[in-house]
Amino acid sequence: MQPGQMLDQYEIIEQIGAGAYAEVYKARDTKTGKTVMLKCPNPLLFADPKLYQRFMREAEIARHLDHPLVQHSLDLGHNRSEPYMVLEYVEGQNLRRRIRE
Repeated sequence: MQPGQMLDQYEIIEQIGAGAYAEVYKARDTKTGKTVMLKCPNPLLFADPKLYQRFMREAEIARHLDHPLVQHSLDLGHNRSEPYMVLEYVEGQNLRRRIRE
């Protein structure tokens, strides 16, 4: 996805991470104006039912977590037939970078 591209009601600002499992984007919710984070599974994930179920379990668990030190899950979007997670955007370093340092 490119900056300016839309995913449902979310306008992509920039990609902030990527791996074998998912791509993560900073985006703006055009309905609320809030900055959010979108976690989009790698398209190859859908070919492996076990990995797809893992993503869906992660989304379900994230929906039920409520702690001030845990990033909040805001929504589970479904653009086309592909799900993605909408998470609270928290300014700062990511955990992987912080651990490496």
